[in-house]
Amino acid sequence: MNEIFPVHKVDEVLPFGKYKGKTIEEIYKLDPKYIFWLAGSCPYYRIDFPTFTGIDPQNADAEELFKEEVDRVFP
Repeated sequence: MNEIFPVHKVDEVLPFGKYKGKTIEEIYKLDPKYIFWLAGSCPYYRIDFPTFTGIDPQNADAEELFKEEVDRVFP
């Protein structure tokens, strides 16, 4: 599955859309809602959220930390 639908890393440049030419990390800093929208609008466009949020998925509190990040982006 990773070969067909790779997980996009923070330093990858978006080749389309209103932020064409910017990295996923740059976009997240400018407009994090866009990244959530992008990930939610296409289930096959997978983004490496743990890297740019700094949330370790192995952390026992990862789910709560991710929820806090979503609440921060969507107050």
